[in-house]
Parts: sequence; C-alpha cells; structure tokens
Amino acid sequence: MSADKGKVHKNHVQFGKDVKTEPKIRAISPAPPPHEVTAPPPALPFAIKDEVELLRSGTLNKHGDRVKSQGASAENAK
Repeated sequence: MSADKGKVHKNHVQFGKDVKTEPKIRAISPAPPPHEVTAPPPALPFAIKDEVELLRSGTLNKHGDRVKSQGASAENAK
C-alpha cells in the first residue's frame, strides 16, 4: 500500500511519440439481406425432442443423464 493515502493515482506509464493510443476505427459490416440468408435443413431425420419427452420416453433420467440415444428411442416408438 502507498504511504500517501487519499491521493489520486497518476499514470506512470508513458508511451513514445510514435505510438498511437487512440482506439482504432473499424467499419461495421452490415447484415446480409434476408433473401441471401439460408439455413441448412435439419441433419437428423427425426424430430428433435424436448426434455419432457426425453424423460417420458426413458432416454434421460431425472438427473438429466442420457440413458439411451435418441435414435434408439425413436426406433422403439415405431
């Protein structure tokens, strides 16, 4: 701790005159038009189940640990 309590700290780091300390100006890229944005189709052929459905089907236990894979439970539902 400093012996001079209550004094305002002065910056003790000094940069050379050739160093730029100003923040860099960056151009913000605009979002693409909506017609150019495409989302890929789902990778899984079956519907994604929510947590309650997974608990009911026995895929997850009450602690959220995966007991069976979703593919195995989808085959049993057929």
